[in-house]
Amino acid sequence: MIGAMRAAFEHIEPTAQLSWKLHVRREQRFDFLWHFHREYELTLITKGSGTRLVGDGVQDYVPGDLTLIGPEVPHTYVSQSSSRWPRCWSGRRADCPSRAMGGC
Repeated sequence: MIGAMRAAFEHIEPTAQLSWKLHVRREQRFDFLWHFHREYELTLITKGSGTRLVGDGVQDYVPGDLTLIGPEVPHTYVSQSSSRWPRCWSGRRADCPSRAMGGC
């Protein structure tokens, strides 16, 4: 089960003078990368669909989904494969330190 899998720690380098950091992913697909970090993560899916795994939860994701993931919670997004046509998966992610959540 997913809960028994060991998640990799992702170190997110803080940006001086900023309380959050924006990451934009534009890839042909999101592959399984079970990980966690100390920051909150707010993810907006803009293209593509697939499966979102957060902690012990498993849900589908589609464009327009907005997800807030707490610090230290293992998670990943996996694209739905499509052999009929190429697709692009795109997401935007904002990370902010858990200590700053009062002001994030």
